[in-house]
Amino acid sequence: MNPKEIAELKTELQSLGVRLEADSPRREGGAGPAEGITLIIEGIPATVPTIPRLAKKSPYSLKEKKGRFELFQNEIFLGEVRLGGSARFYDELDSQGRPLRLFALLHGEDCLATTVNQVCAYYAQGKGCLFCGIGISLDRGKTVAFKDPETLARAARKARELDGVKHVTLTTGTQSTPDRGIVDLARAARTIKEATELPIHVQALPPDDLTWLKHLSDNGVDTIGIHVETFSPKVLKKISPSKSEIGYSRFIEAWKRAVDVFGRNQVSSYLIVGLGEEDAEVIKGAGLLAELGVYPFIVPFRPIPGTPMENHSPPAPKRMKKIYREAKTILRRNNLSAREVKAGCVRCGACSALPIYETIPD
Repeated sequence: MNPKEIAELKTELQSLGVRLEADSPRREGGAGPAEGITLIIEGIPATVPTIPRLAKKSPYSLKEKKGRFELFQNEIFLGEVRLGGSARFYDELDSQGRPLRLFALLHGEDCLATTVNQVCAYYAQGKGCLFCGIGISLDRGKTVAFKDPETLARAARKARELDGVKHVTLTTGTQSTPDRGIVDLARAARTIKEATELPIHVQALPPDDLTWLKHLSDNGVDTIGIHVETFSPKVLKKISPSKSEIGYSRFIEAWKRAVDVFGRNQVSSYLIVGLGEEDAEVIKGAGLLAELGVYPFIVPFRPIPGTPMENHSPPAPKRMKKIYREAKTILRRNNLSAREVKAGCVRCGACSALPIYETIPD
């Protein structure tokens, strides 16, 4: 398939889901818009919803034949794909004999990702993001509440040696401290960097004092995601009251400072499509971010079972294709590209088709 065909297939799979007619690892929780399986389509990773409510109506199905996985559309064979999500380092043990899969996971094809602190202060206040499943994997015993830096460094080292991991993503539940959890991210980043020299991406909300961003850079962080999710004030207030209280002006200040610290194209923000916003709000927000030097990482909403938005559906493929095409123009106009990002979700690209749309010739 050419880049255009892969981009459009990935877009449809992420909106419509895939029916599983094979045994496969499936992620059920996690921070942010996470759920489903990862398919590797001609070297391109794609996270795809698999929950029956959506997938049973999908024209796409995944079948296993003699250990190989084949993708079909309306029973028409599209090609062989690989499954992501499994890693050899998972069965390695920490100092207490616990498997490292409890501490970090393989995302996409070569990204090691973990939530350093699985507890978010905003949930206790009733202000958690409605789409986020950060507590689900903890409740189900699939992770630990806090990952110590030394164990994360061991996981990163083993993942690099055994699975070819090339970069690391560190997220955190937001803390009630003035640094918003940045201290823990910095400690983890420094220890991982000293052990592996891998590029590191972190995700955090704007801290009370923006000099904390420089603290991250000083401790080995290469890129940062400061995620606003939506540029619709009405939607933001409904789905993420904590971020609504922070306000767009504060996010803009943080993005500007982050670009000063990490450089253009090394700062990103998730824009989730399908929360109730208008297309014009997505495009306007993407333009604002790009002009600041921030990569607008546009992703389709994916429902996570167990969250308040579990019965909400992803946006239609036609809508996502239109938005991706317009975003591609914005990226080129502002000289931004996923291929230049050192680490993190944008470099991984599994949750969005935008990095592939970038490569499609005009």
